[in-house]
Amino acid sequence: MEGIDAAIRLAPGARANPSWTRLLDESLVPVCSPLLREKFSGLSGLELIAKADFIHMTSISGDWAEWFRIIGAPPSANLRGGLRVDTANLALDAARRGFGVALGRTPLADAEIESGELVRLFERNVASGGSYWLVTMDADFQSEDVKAFRQWLLDELGAVAQPSGKQRPRRKIA
Repeated sequence: MEGIDAAIRLAPGARANPSWTRLLDESLVPVCSPLLREKFSGLSGLELIAKADFIHMTSISGDWAEWFRIIGAPPSANLRGGLRVDTANLALDAARRGFGVALGRTPLADAEIESGELVRLFERNVASGGSYWLVTMDADFQSEDVKAFRQWLLDELGAVAQPSGKQRPRRKIA
């Protein structure tokens, strides 16, 4: 990270070290366009997933197979088919356009869900096991600029609800 004061990274909690600050936990929920949901209005979320095309993120190793494992359901027969994209933004855009069902990653999908551009296929999110972290070099962790940025970021995220429904308490940086 030479020349970079701080970065935001998605990583499991086990990878965290003292110069990392946890910002938000990531959770997963299948999403699609309102029109696709309407097309399959008589089906449950799992039934719709079995009929619709999957939107896969190639940059995430677990993706849909991991979601099925987490919820304890057998993978859909059409799991390997569907559209493949590189990023979460492209997956959400494809879902908005009605190309299939994407695995929404909160907090990244929250705005589209709140606006109605995407609809949730399940009420409950499942924890992905990953969190968003503010990462700095060890030497930069206590610099005044990094401390001020970290505090500002934590203050901005202070009202964001975690998957458990509880709000993360605000932290003051010493």
